[in-house]
Amino acid sequence: MQADGRIVREMTAPEFAKVLVGMMAIVNPMGAVPIFMSLTAGRTAAYQRNTAIVSTFSSAVVMVIALIAGVQILGAFGIGIPAFRVAGGILIFSMAMSMLNASPSNARHTPEEHKEARQKDSVAVVPLAIPLLAGPGTMSTVIVYGHAYTTFIDHVMIAVACVTVCLIVMGCFLLAPKITHVMGQTGMNLLSRIMGLLLMAISIEFVTKGLLAIYPGWGAAAGG
Repeated sequence: MQADGRIVREMTAPEFAKVLVGMMAIVNPMGAVPIFMSLTAGRTAAYQRNTAIVSTFSSAVVMVIALIAGVQILGAFGIGIPAFRVAGGILIFSMAMSMLNASPSNARHTPEEHKEARQKDSVAVVPLAIPLLAGPGTMSTVIVYGHAYTTFIDHVMIAVACVTVCLIVMGCFLLAPKITHVMGQTGMNLLSRIMGLLLMAISIEFVTKGLLAIYPGWGAAAGG
């Protein structure tokens, strides 16, 4: 591992599992189900199925683009990865707090966006794909992981994790009526809180590593 936290070897299976769980926590498929149901209420089953497919496919595309070009885009604006890691960690922490309180985070989808979306013919790309599924928190996570794990195989594995999460989201959307009926609001809130706790741990790790990269003397002082 380099001083800035970059991994110079290929990703191991436990590390891939960590990335996959992190992506699952930030996207929170079960937490997106009530919003999907609300935005597609009163529409036909064919419309809901098409919306589920298009929104998750669009989300996967956005995540892969963030993985491939995210670091370069930040560099064009003169933003360093350590600072971005801290900023992303703070954003993710706020989202985790909302999930622990079982309330939707405005970082993902605001009430104004929800109201506007209800008047649209299609809600698949906006607001479902962006910003609900592939919002600022998701893209921050993908960029940070893409910077930390540097080999081509690593990036392929991160892309696989992104696509896997999007496929899980698609399954949740397609089965949304049954999931809502079986689990109820209490069950879905419980899962959201569990994901929020995992997300909070990830956010703290992001902030800690970012600060240590910015102020390496802190790590030396703690070690001493």
